[in-house]
Amino acid sequence: MNVMENMFGPVAVVTPLNPRLDAASCAAFRDRLEQVLDRGHELVVVDLSAVEFMDSTGLSAILRALRALAGRGRLACAGVRAGVRKLLEVTKLDQGLLDIHPDAETAARALAQGREARP
Repeated sequence: MNVMENMFGPVAVVTPLNPRLDAASCAAFRDRLEQVLDRGHELVVVDLSAVEFMDSTGLSAILRALRALAGRGRLACAGVRAGVRKLLEVTKLDQGLLDIHPDAETAARALAQGREARP
C-alpha cells in the first residue's frame, strides 16, 4: 500500500492511497502512523478520502494511534466515505472519541487551532 505523509503547519497528515484498508493492505499504513508518532507529532490527521473499505485491521491501527496520543495529542479523520463512516458509526467512534472532518485541510486547521487554545 502506498501511504502519503504531509505536514500542514504543526499537523502531520497521513493518507493511505489504497481504496481498501484491510488485513491485506494495512501494514504500511499502521507502520507510517507509528513512525509519525515515534517522531513526536502530537497532532495527526488520517485522511481517508481514498479509502472505500476499511475492516477491523484499519480501525485497529487508528485506535492504536488514538491510544498513543492519549493525554498528549489529538487525532482526527478526514474525507471519510460512506462505507467507512458506517463502520465508525457502528463502533460509536464518531460520538466524541474521534473527530471527523470533511477534508484534511479542515481537520488540520481544527487541530492546530485547538493546540493554540491550550493553556
